[in-house]
Amino acid sequence: MFIFLSRYTIAALGVAFCSTAMGQLSIIGSYDRCVSDSSAFARDEKLNEVVTEHLANIQREIDSSVDLSRIAGMAGLGDRAMEARSRANQYRQELQQACAHINQSINETDQRQRQAEADQIAAAQATQAAERQRQAVIEYELNRRVSGATDLMDEVGFSQWLDSNQGKTLRRDVWDQAITADKFDRAAQMLRDYKRVRKSK
Repeated sequence: MFIFLSRYTIAALGVAFCSTAMGQLSIIGSYDRCVSDSSAFARDEKLNEVVTEHLANIQREIDSSVDLSRIAGMAGLGDRAMEARSRANQYRQELQQACAHINQSINETDQRQRQAEADQIAAAQATQAAERQRQAVIEYELNRRVSGATDLMDEVGFSQWLDSNQGKTLRRDVWDQAITADKFDRAAQMLRDYKRVRKSK
């Protein structure tokens, strides 16, 4: 049974089989799919198998034609030898065509993957920048209302104070709601309340 090879194995097979990439179309229907959509084989395992097997078949035809040309030449059959050499050259050209399209497919697929990765990185960086900007706004607004607000928010005691209840409500929920809604006066008042509690201890 034919064993599935990855697209990089196909590329290695292509490099081993051919040198200069040239030409346009292949002769088999399955490979025509790769030509019409040059990244199709990279997404389709079955097409991977067909393309790889096709390359191997072309190479076998080249080897057979070369052997036949050598034997015909030794037997003094010049016409047969020339015909076999011509056939070998035709198969070599087809193999070069196939390799050209496979290399194109791999390059296009890799370019899309690199672009997708770059887009993801850019999106993550944009999100981080927005978060930093948001944090800067929060710190500015609170420092404007309460001296040393940034240092207060970094204190372990403030985090513990937020995790306690004020009446039936968890202070952290009130704090988060105030920050999310840009109710900086409410958040500033909570910082003042915390400072008073801290001084009283």
